[in-house]
Amino acid sequence: TTLVDGQPAATNRVAVADEAWRWIESPLPAFGGYQPVAARFEVSSGRVDLDMGLLVAGAWRLPGAPGESASLDGEAFFHAGYSDAEDGSVRFRPEHDPVAAVFYGPRLPLDAGRYAIEWRFASAAAAAGTELGRFNVRAHNGPETAWEPMVAGRPARLEWRQDGNLPVTAVFVYGRAAEVRIEGVRIERLENGASGAAP
Repeated sequence: TTLVDGQPAATNRVAVADEAWRWIESPLPAFGGYQPVAARFEVSSGRVDLDMGLLVAGAWRLPGAPGESASLDGEAFFHAGYSDAEDGSVRFRPEHDPVAAVFYGPRLPLDAGRYAIEWRFASAAAAAGTELGRFNVRAHNGPETAWEPMVAGRPARLEWRQDGNLPVTAVFVYGRAAEVRIEGVRIERLENGASGAAP
């Protein structure tokens, strides 16, 4: 049951008979203004393990089948710098932004499998070959990939294997060598993998 401002607003009944971990969507009803939101879980019979929950605004669709991809604008990520409302990008400037993890997300679950992430970025001020920062991908409380350099004039792409179905975070550490505009990222599912790894 979803509670909005302490009052029941919607009930979502779900049959659970899975041996593996899976995500269950439970949409919130529309409401105006700012309201406290809570969830109450009840088991009608048997046993259910609940490990993690995410509260997400809007409809997020990440790649499901091999060959599918999703492009996410930079402003949809957690970030420092500033957003450009006209194109959805995020900009970092050496005189304002630190050498730090200034851009990360989406922190949404991906099914087990092999994936590729491609960063869409530009740096008008940097000469080709300038290292602008570095990036990697990590699973929630799990392994992370090696750091890869983001270099002006070259593609910024890496592939990784997602072993479970936990939320994934791509991270960019800004190097402050020049201004950088991150337009967004594209995530593509390359192949399926074993599913149901426990968190």
